Amino acid sequence: MKKFFMAVALICVSSFALTLEDVKRGLSANVINPDSLEYRVHTVVIVPTFGSQATDYHYVTKGKNKVYFEMRSSLVNQRMIQSGEKMKTVDLVTQKERITSYNGEIEKLASVQNVSNTLGSGNWKEPVRIEGSLYKIEGDSSVVYYDSAKKQVQKMEQNVGENSSVMTFEYDDATKQISAMHISVLVGAQETKVDMTFSVYQSSAKFPDRYFEF
Repeated sequence: MKKFFMAVALICVSSFALTLEDVKRGLSANVINPDSLEYRVHTVVIVPTFGSQATDYHYVTKGKNKVYFEMRSSLVNQRMIQSGEKMKTVDLVTQKERITSYNGEIEKLASVQNVSNTLGSGNWKEPVRIEGSLYKIEGDSSVVYYDSAKKQVQKMEQNVGENSSVMTFEYDDATKQISAMHISVLVGAQETKVDMTFSVYQSSAKFPDRYFEF
């Protein structure tokens, strides 16, 4: 009889065990299609030996070949617009424009703000419960901490050689979308901190198409 109850208990536990596919489904529930995304983010980079640098970004995608990207700081004030195979670059100080072939420049500049595909690549192990609804998921070089109740990634740690980084995430209670991300990067003995605050993170459906016309 004792063995019977133990077997039933094991079946019950396993039936409610969180799987990697459960996590991916949970994360996908609130994901905005990256081809239909708009965000505004204020980013502050802090390097102990150089001080801090603040930059404001505005990023919009409407389909796979239309991207609007703007960055404003004390060093750079520039707008870049991709439409198909062409790109228009605007100096926001002088308002001078030039049109060139597009070679992926915007993706390189905007890659740091890409937070929508945490488990999209690499190999990941099955989630391990830490406490409550918090789970740990180990990958090739990263560890993700996932809240199954909120269906949100709370933290991500990464180690590559002697370098490491820790990212923590905050979310808007109403929209369930990301509202802030804090990054600490350790290269050797030097730590760089990046604080990102999102004032907008939403579908780009209402963004005017005329901005992509050259």
